[in-house]
Amino acid sequence: EEIALSLSLSLDERRGPSLFRGFALARPDVPLERLEKEIREALSEFAEKGPSEREMERARRNLAAEAVRLTQTTQAIAFLLSEYGVYDGDASLWKNDFEALLDMDRESVREAAAFAFTEERLSVVTVEPSSPHGPESA
Repeated sequence: EEIALSLSLSLDERRGPSLFRGFALARPDVPLERLEKEIREALSEFAEKGPSEREMERARRNLAAEAVRLTQTTQAIAFLLSEYGVYDGDASLWKNDFEALLDMDRESVREAAAFAFTEERLSVVTVEPSSPHGPESA
């Protein structure tokens, strides 16, 4: 059932705490409460069951493709190496991180999701238009 016009999820990795971010745009006839409830339920189910093996393979392919994109130009390579050099003190660690991501199993992903997708770690920001016809008609 398509209750959102768009949904995107991303991870904003940092040296300290990172941020898992979701953005959803509800269809005009769908209450925001319903959309939020559906997203929460999906994240909770993922935290409980973890990904399927098919989802893991797809994630590995996407990670491999991302590694290729991150190393296609000398500028991108320089940025990657300098970021690891500055934050971790060893520019070659990006290879270890990449290999660790590819080596993750379903249970590790499920455990990380169970840790991250809890009410204590959740913040919701709701943005609604001031009127159905835009601010000029209010």
